[in-house]
Amino acid sequence: SAFMSTSDPPHSAADPRAMAGAAAHVKYTVTAKLAAEHEAGYVAWLKDGHVQAIVDEGGACVARVEQCGCSEEGVACVKSVYVFPSRDAFSAYETGLAPKLREDGIRRYGPSSERPVAFSREVVDVEASAVGEEAAKEGAYTGKA
Repeated sequence: SAFMSTSDPPHSAADPRAMAGAAAHVKYTVTAKLAAEHEAGYVAWLKDGHVQAIVDEGGACVARVEQCGCSEEGVACVKSVYVFPSRDAFSAYETGLAPKLREDGIRRYGPSSERPVAFSREVVDVEASAVGEEAAKEGAYTGKA
């Protein structure tokens, strides 16, 4: 079944890391575990507009899809990684576009679908340099040219 995990809340202003601006961006990773025979279709769905929408409409600076394999036989693992420019931008995505995209994902890949996926989510503060690091990786999605 689907579950959600998040990091600690953003650093307070009294925290030296926040004062130094060390955590200027937010990295949001969705990990999907699914039957290996459904991996190609799931990845195609992500690459056929879902990921680009999070960049173009959801405010992410960069996004990418990573097929990471899995140690369990017959199980695939796919990570969707998004970097947002700030906690505010990520919060706007969470309350704006995310519910519509999640509804579509659950309809296609939820527990009652023919292709159930177990999703986990991680939200962490990252250095601004994470945008360039993720954008440099193969298959990265960035804003429309």
